[in-house]
Amino acid sequence: MTKLLLAILVAFMPFAGNAQAESGPSQLPCRDPTSVLREAVFTLDIGTAHLHDGKDCLAEPGFSCDWSVTLRRTEEWGVHQRFLLVEIDADHVSGTGQWESVFLYRCQGDMYVSVFSNRFLYGAKVELGANSDFWLTTGVWRRNDPTCCPSVEQRRHYVWNNGRRRFVAVESSEKPLNVRK
Repeated sequence: MTKLLLAILVAFMPFAGNAQAESGPSQLPCRDPTSVLREAVFTLDIGTAHLHDGKDCLAEPGFSCDWSVTLRRTEEWGVHQRFLLVEIDADHVSGTGQWESVFLYRCQGDMYVSVFSNRFLYGAKVELGANSDFWLTTGVWRRNDPTCCPSVEQRRHYVWNNGRRRFVAVESSEKPLNVRK
């Protein structure tokens, strides 16, 4: 029975969760990346955003703006500014909700390479470290939480692992939020 359950789980694993991962531009120069990002294409869970002056509006054909997409933050950091943080906000103007997509890049040669991406309901707080680390604070929804209000805040500390060529979480903590339900 256990082997059968495991086989079913593995068979359907590629279909679990959200659609494909989000991504930003693949050709991003290490020199002056912000000007390129303001006109870049981002593949988001809600659709493909073609930014013009850092903004786009995603809508179904024949409809007005459904999602307002904005390049909210770009910041280089770390030793020799070799890392780049990119934050994209997507506000659901025809409904409720807001997503924030966080992309992190590492400068290799003269181009930035994507090393981290994730999206967060109602945003995230990213605090950059002095070297090659950052802290990420997000809401965590428990089973009975309303969509508006997570009951827990999670804070994770990530550091660059050169051997793995990615950021890894080295510390995580949670604290309850005072939420009125």
